[in-house]
Amino acid sequence: MKSIQSKITFSTLSMLFVAFSVLSVLVVLNLTQMLDSVLSTSTQQSNQTVENLKVWSGKNRENLRKIFTENLETKVTTLLSQDSFVVRTAFVDNAVGDIKELLSKKLGLDKDIVLASFFTVEEDSIKSWQYVSRRYPDGIGYTAKYDTDRKSWVVVQEGQPDLVVLDEAVGRIIEKIISTLS
Repeated sequence: MKSIQSKITFSTLSMLFVAFSVLSVLVVLNLTQMLDSVLSTSTQQSNQTVENLKVWSGKNRENLRKIFTENLETKVTTLLSQDSFVVRTAFVDNAVGDIKELLSKKLGLDKDIVLASFFTVEEDSIKSWQYVSRRYPDGIGYTAKYDTDRKSWVVVQEGQPDLVVLDEAVGRIIEKIISTLS
């Protein structure tokens, strides 16, 4: 009797072991699929988040650039309106030194100012009366002419290569003045 009872017990335990093993394999396979699905979804969401951050960063950068440009334009307009009488008087009196001194002082007093120039438009040419910057605190000279193709001031120096100073803002300034006068 013990032998039949042991065979039944052994057989039942074996069936339970096989059932548990099959169930374990099914659970592991299902968990693997679930983990793959979660990983795939997580990767997609991470990639989408990165793309969103890039878009938002670009928009923020453009907004900050716009705000900064507007603030600078307001500052420039304020400075020009404050100093227009002094510059106008010096221009009428042909006082090149006074204009240079004023521009140099403005450059030295305000760290936001990176260059200051006073130029005239005569027929088809743009001539600099004064141009001072952090790089050229003593100015680049009265003989500078603006080259619209290179968007630069050019000073012809005898026996030396021409001095070329990039200044892309001149064209925009002239366009703004012309649109204001129209």
